[in-house]
Amino acid sequence: MKRTHQPFELERPVQVYFNFHRRCWSVRQRGLVVGHAKSLVLRDVTWRVQPSGRERVRREGKKNVHAYASGWVTHLILLDGTEQAVRYNPYELETFVVGNNQPLLTSRFAVFKLNDDEDHDDDDNQPRTWACGINL
Repeated sequence: MKRTHQPFELERPVQVYFNFHRRCWSVRQRGLVVGHAKSLVLRDVTWRVQPSGRERVRREGKKNVHAYASGWVTHLILLDGTEQAVRYNPYELETFVVGNNQPLLTSRFAVFKLNDDEDHDDDDNQPRTWACGINL
């Protein structure tokens, strides 16, 4: 994670969201951005969408930070083949979802990745998110 000048405390939870201007994941702690990353893993994750922010996006047609994952940064992840792709679109969905639009409230782990491989075209240079241990 590329750090900002703000202090980062590993023992405190963070909020992660995709930053469309910087084309990376922004990591926020105590309301301040403490870093940016192309990939990141969280544990004990809660997925949040703020309804008023979602409605503002729909009303104004402009993006704002209203949806994020909250959890603890970790370097350990136990993938067991049950991980599922996470999706969210404020124009179509009220919450983060997996599979056939199953609402995603919590997950044991979440993997955030940006495919920045130069061999891929721009359509493949998208943020990707997976969750495992869903809604336990």
